[in-house]
Parts: sequence; C-alpha cells; structure tokens
Amino acid sequence: MKKKLTFVFATTLLLFTFFACNSDDDVNNQEETVNIVTEENLPDIIRALSNTNYRVEASGDMGIAWSQQIQKLQYNDETRYIPRQGEVDNIWSSLYSRIDDIEALINYAEANDNDNLKATALVLKVYTFALITDLFGDVPYFEASISDTPAYDLQETIYGELISTLEQSNQLFNTTDVINSNFDVLYQGDANKWKRFSNSLKFKILMRASNNLSVNAQLQELIDNGNLFNANTEEAKYNYSGIGDDKNPIHETIVEGERHEYRSSAVLFSHLNNGLDPRTSKMIGLNQNGEYVFGGFDGLISPIAELYLRADAPGYFLSYSELEFLITEAAYKGYINVPVESHYNAGVMASFKANELTNDEALSFLSTNPYDSSNALEQIGIQKYLALFCQGFEAWTEYRRTGFPELIPPVDAVLDQVPSRLNYPIFEQTTNTVNYNQAVLSQGEDNLITPLWWQE
Repeated sequence: MKKKLTFVFATTLLLFTFFACNSDDDVNNQEETVNIVTEENLPDIIRALSNTNYRVEASGDMGIAWSQQIQKLQYNDETRYIPRQGEVDNIWSSLYSRIDDIEALINYAEANDNDNLKATALVLKVYTFALITDLFGDVPYFEASISDTPAYDLQETIYGELISTLEQSNQLFNTTDVINSNFDVLYQGDANKWKRFSNSLKFKILMRASNNLSVNAQLQELIDNGNLFNANTEEAKYNYSGIGDDKNPIHETIVEGERHEYRSSAVLFSHLNNGLDPRTSKMIGLNQNGEYVFGGFDGLISPIAELYLRADAPGYFLSYSELEFLITEAAYKGYINVPVESHYNAGVMASFKANELTNDEALSFLSTNPYDSSNALEQIGIQKYLALFCQGFEAWTEYRRTGFPELIPPVDAVLDQVPSRLNYPIFEQTTNTVNYNQAVLSQGEDNLITPLWWQE
C-alpha cells in the first residue's frame, strides 16, 4: 500500500561514486524513496476524499441506493445487492492512497513546526480511516503506509486510535501557526473551525461506538467544552466550484453523463410525509407531467431534484444537522445532559437551511411535527436520514448503526437484508493472502452481511 515516488541522484559526483563502488550498501544508496507532499497538496487531498465519497458508481450504488434514498432503474431486484467488484477495489485503493498522502503531510507539518497544519492532517486521517473501517470492518491501520502487505487491525482497536488521534489534534490547534488560506479549501485557514470539526467528528465516532464502549464522560466533555459545530457555516463540506473538473460527481454522472436511471425513491417520499414536508421539492423533482411518480414507465418516475444535481452542490464531510441529531440521540439515551427537544429542533432547522428553506418554514414544520418523546429514536433516525440525503455512504452507515428508518429489501433480492459492509478487494486475497485470511478468520466470512464491530 506504500505510495512511492522515486528520485535518482544524477550529479557527476554521485554518478562517479556509484560506479566506483561495488558494495551492496552503496547500491542501496543510489535511490531515495519518498512521498513528496506539502501544504500545496491539501486541496487535492480534500477534493479526492470528497470525490470518492460522492462517486455515484460507488457511494450511489452501494450507499445512497442501499439506504433507499434513491433507486436505480437499471438494477432488477436480483442484482440489487451485488456490488461492482471493480468499484469496491477502487474505493479501497483511493482511500488508502489518501492515507499515504496525509501521512506525508503530517511529516511535512512536523518538519516545518506547524502544529495547526499537523492537527488538520490528523483530522483528515481520522476521517479517512473512519470511512475505510466503517465500509469494510477490520482493515490495515498501523502498517497501512509502511508495508506492501500490511497486517489487518481490529475495528475496535482502530476506533480507539481514532479517538486518541482526535484528542491529539485538539491539543495541537493554536492561535499562532498559520494554515495557508489559499490551500485550505474547507475552512480557508480558520484553525478554530478545524478544531470544531475535530470535536464534532469525535462526537460522531463516539456515538458510532456507543453500543460497545462507555462514552458518556467523553461525550459530556465535548458538550461542556463547547467546541462543536454551532451553525451550518461551521460544518465540514467541500464547496465545488462547478467549473471545469471541479464538479460534484453526482452532477457529472447523472447530468453530464446522462445516467438518468438514477431516480427518486418512494421510500424517501414516504418519509417526507408523502410530499407534505417542504423539503420534498428540494430532494425530489416532478416528472414531465408535473407529478411525483415512483412506479410504472421509467420515463415517468420522478428524478432527483435540481438542488442535488448542481455542478456546485457541496460535498459533505460532516454536517451540522447530523451532529445535532447525534446530540439529540445521545441526550435521549442519557449519555449527556442537554435538553433533547431543543437539539432535535436545531437539527431540523439546520436541515431546512441546507435545503435552502427559511427558518419560518422550518418552524412551521416543527409546529405541526413536533418532537415526540414516545417515538424518539425512530423520529430522530428518520430526520437524520432526510438530513443525510445524497451524502455519500453516510445514510447507509447510520441505518446500519441505528436500524432507522426501517428498510425492507426488495422481494427477489439476492440478500434478505440490507448489506452490513463491503467485501474486501480481490487483490487483497492474492497480494496480501496471509493477512487477508487472518482478517476473515477474526472478523467473519468475507461477505456483505458479516456485521461490523459496532453493529454487534
């Protein structure tokens, strides 16, 4: 998995020395293998992560469609849960390539004594590894960037490392070191917003592990410290320019690629109160007859709405609305001491704002659809599901964790349940056989329904 860039020294002196000496030690010195990454590579890392998470053939087919936020008309029921192995392999390779880049960026930040840049890179490392392990389960972590045949680590162990790494990043952020605003395409050099992202990401990771770890004290500490997202303007998202190659992959595939088999879902429509929720028109488009239709002739089935098909639609890493619904869930379960209803309302209002609706529209919705403590977890789950519309793999992952909203697999699907994970890449079986076999022995059969650690 090591990413290598090789430079051969070619000065007269070095060439003379090379040919004059015959020892193995001298031969080994003819090359230096390094991964050259500087602060200028930060935009490429962030954009590549967003692209991987929004690539329709990957996160669309195996995330948004599996969570039934959209439907793909080309798929019949028998093939609904059969992923394209090439795409699975690409996801793995792309994300681990980013890990190599991030590790190199950490080294660059350390060499330049820039703690803010190092902390930023650590946050991106945690985000990327969390995505990898939440897709596959046990994966290489400690040896990922130092070995071509790395050992796999338990997801439980990886989660412990992710949490401690975010604690490290939180301590490194300061008011002195400069993050170049020209290269920081998430927060334009604002270290305080990066710190809020770090803490909000930690809150999410703790909640994902909450069935298996005691997280109350750490969650409450995050609440008490107050360094979490407080508004949509602080959430972590990459704003595509919509120009040239810098376009949201959903737009590139469905609009520019004319892949119109990706359509809106009756399941999504039902959770939008059959069209009565004001967010309906922002998520689901009317068909050519000006109607919402989800069955029958393909050409009449409602498309995805324009807001989510724009070339400049943002790529979310973590939204404010998702954080607020996680806080709401934690409060309802007694993990933290905050008012449940106020955070639920904040989550709904943040979702409305993200869908370019007004506060008045959100308040009107809440007045007729108030928080219901008797059905809280399902209500929170459904609202989070709506807030995560088209956000890569995240809706599928949160469904796997919470079971909300209830999803019924297609009648003739190859599986009788929504998949729990992606299978490992084919090349891991052939190039990293010993460690692959050990991972399967430890985690369970390498198929789509083997549960992850945080699901057990």
